[in-house]
Amino acid sequence: AGMLAAGASKTGKIGVVGSIPIPEILSKVNAFTLGAQSINPSIRIRLRWADDWYNPNLESAITEMLFSDG
Repeated sequence: AGMLAAGASKTGKIGVVGSIPIPEILSKVNAFTLGAQSINPSIRIRLRWADDWYNPNLESAITEMLFSDG
């Protein structure tokens, strides 16, 4: 997924919304980042935590914030 996101990024930035920073989620974010960096070594990943397992409204708000931040 990181490779696809890096290939599709026109700005060299990717936003990621994480649920809760536990080892299982951190390993997935790290794998995403490594995949993105394999396509574009200078890619910038912006990670924001929802600190909740399931909150669609909060996740949407974080996504909008990432879009507005570029």
